[in-house]
Amino acid sequence: YRTKNLLCVPILDFEGESAGVLQAINKQSSTGAAFNQIDELLMAHLSQQAGIALRNAEVYREAIQQGDRANALVGAMSALSHDLGAQSVILAITMHSTELVQADRCTVYLVDEPRE
Repeated sequence: YRTKNLLCVPILDFEGESAGVLQAINKQSSTGAAFNQIDELLMAHLSQQAGIALRNAEVYREAIQQGDRANALVGAMSALSHDLGAQSVILAITMHSTELVQADRCTVYLVDEPRE
């Protein structure tokens, strides 16, 4: 592969921080011309839209995570409001707390009153 010409434009987030780079290699032209100012302008506009789209994707992902956590909390409250035995309560707490805080594992430790 041979690089003849290159056009790079930064992808900036809403705070003006670099989120990436948009790169074009080897302008396809019958005359063999390199990238020009119009290409630069088009790439700059495209990189702005890419920055907005990346931010929107991040906000959407965060919203989905918050929704999942809220659903986990509702599930935990629902499970704990039922009249369950001690083993069932411990299992429900363990299952729901793992989902709620997005952990690999959660454990419940209880005080052993007779051995205290």
